[in-house]
Amino acid sequence: MIIPYMEPEFQNQHKLSQIYLKQFGYIGEDNEHYVSVYRVGEKKTMNIKVKSFTAEVNIFDLPLPDMKDKRLFENLSSQLESRYPKVITNLKNQKKLIPLDKDILNNFTANILCRTDRFRDFISWCLKDSEAAVTLVSEITLFSEGQEDKDELEFIIKHIPSDLQLNLVMPYIMTHLVQVFRRFKKVVLKHYANVGWLTSDNPVHIERFGQHSYLIPVEAEIYFPLSKDFCLFMFHPDSQSSDNLLRKMKLDKVNLVNFGTCDDINKRMFVDNQAYLNFDYLIFNTQTDETTFRE
Repeated sequence: MIIPYMEPEFQNQHKLSQIYLKQFGYIGEDNEHYVSVYRVGEKKTMNIKVKSFTAEVNIFDLPLPDMKDKRLFENLSSQLESRYPKVITNLKNQKKLIPLDKDILNNFTANILCRTDRFRDFISWCLKDSEAAVTLVSEITLFSEGQEDKDELEFIIKHIPSDLQLNLVMPYIMTHLVQVFRRFKKVVLKHYANVGWLTSDNPVHIERFGQHSYLIPVEAEIYFPLSKDFCLFMFHPDSQSSDNLLRKMKLDKVNLVNFGTCDDINKRMFVDNQAYLNFDYLIFNTQTDETTFRE
């Protein structure tokens, strides 16, 4: 007997991957996975279950009648998540990025970015502005073969209600970002004293150096904490800037960095990160007792 493809009508979908969050969290006495977080603007830290943190019902569903098509983006996310722990294990054991793991990171980074509120808000704004929408379509079809993708995107923008466009466009954007990240060089950073990396609910930090004409400009430098042990740094080989010493480190290898370098990167991601892509939650890399700050 053939069992029909079944999906629940209502599904908790996570803006930040549960498997990603577990890299920074801990297991509580109830055997549940938790993360310790600080919400910007509040006066206390919190310990939140991973399964509920950043979860929202059906947020990534496509407005399509067939349930399998409707869950296209979410199911793709799940496939990528299932391969992520192996990437982290390989980094620990082999101290390098093998080609397969490197491409998993290209996809995973693009996927995480497409799930975060700040990036989605920006794309939503672009879709509502006629001039920005034309520019967006032109950019995200840059690597497309033929005219099909451009025709489909133009149809979505012209004929689909504006409140339904975002999730339909996101798979195209993710595909484009994967192609972009494949062209960026990669350096893996590890703090020499195992202090570890923090992250946030908007973990892909893009330094643009005043370049805002593209989603990911050639001049961009990208920081992405992969786990409490590793942080990914990416840069384009054709960029004009060469001042960042991280560009001189071994490509596709785990590089040990000192406290000063680690502190500088954390400041870039969590102190100076107040412009293009902000964050709401700072996520610690160890269990933290719930603390209330004094006035």
